Amino acid sequence: LANIGRAQVQEDHWQRLNKLAELLDRKLEPMESYLDLTSRNAQYFYLNRVPLIPDTAPYNMASASQQMNAIQRLEENLPRLALLEGQNIIHDGGGLALRNHYMYRFVIEHYEPFEIDGFVIGLSKEAIERGDWEDVSVPSSILRAELFEKAFSRTRVDYRKLPVAWGQSIESLSARMESLIGPDKFNISATHHVQIENKKIFNVTGNDPFIVLDLSDNQLSGHSAGILTFDFKCRFQRHEPKIQIFWWGDDQKGAFEENSLFFSANNGTLIVPLDAAPRWYLLNQVKGLRIDLHNAEACHSFTIENLSLNKRL
Repeated sequence: LANIGRAQVQEDHWQRLNKLAELLDRKLEPMESYLDLTSRNAQYFYLNRVPLIPDTAPYNMASASQQMNAIQRLEENLPRLALLEGQNIIHDGGGLALRNHYMYRFVIEHYEPFEIDGFVIGLSKEAIERGDWEDVSVPSSILRAELFEKAFSRTRVDYRKLPVAWGQSIESLSARMESLIGPDKFNISATHHVQIENKKIFNVTGNDPFIVLDLSDNQLSGHSAGILTFDFKCRFQRHEPKIQIFWWGDDQKGAFEENSLFFSANNGTLIVPLDAAPRWYLLNQVKGLRIDLHNAEACHSFTIENLSLNKRL
């Protein structure tokens, strides 16, 4: 790494940089650029690869206009390789899917993910189709979802109070959403440890309360219907309620832990960006949702009203 010159470097950092340099040397031509999504923007200099976009750290590319400008440049000259995960810098815990949603969608649409030498890289679909790398084959849909999840999210996705904050901005955000499934299209197909009162009050009767919503009659994909909104109220509250949302679709038969996310709730409107989870975004057909009160002791009962599954505008 000639550009570094003489320096004192932590051993693990030094080893990671050298592994990355070797990986890029195997996959790219000398001086060929790549797209670095780790927010470790000094790596372009260390590795002697000129960046193709002006904002080299995605963390500093929060505004829509910055992201769209970067995407326009990338469309004109798409790098064959993108570094999706390599000890990414995520100061606020949001990651690319939440903080840089346009870039996140662009990358999923244009790259196939692979895990090599401890890094998650994306190889452009065009380059794979051309046969640029003989040792590369397209990953399975299951592996694809796992690697994008590893790069852009976490095994246990916790949005914390983000749905509350977005819900408090419903007046301004409503103009940026289009409802695809309104309240009248959400059919409760099953319940567990709840007793329904007046069609909207769910009295908690056990330690695992949840409701199941059947969406199989609606021809919606994860990338088209990405935002879930509903009004929530915790009645006779004892603790801060924690909600877990599960989803399934395509060949999946029901809820499982990997296809879920958590958040802390307040009374009022909640806006949940399901499409920031790659496992949701990659579904060709959404078939069901399950809404759990994760900490059953938090509420004596709760209400869920005005459910809507929305498209981003």
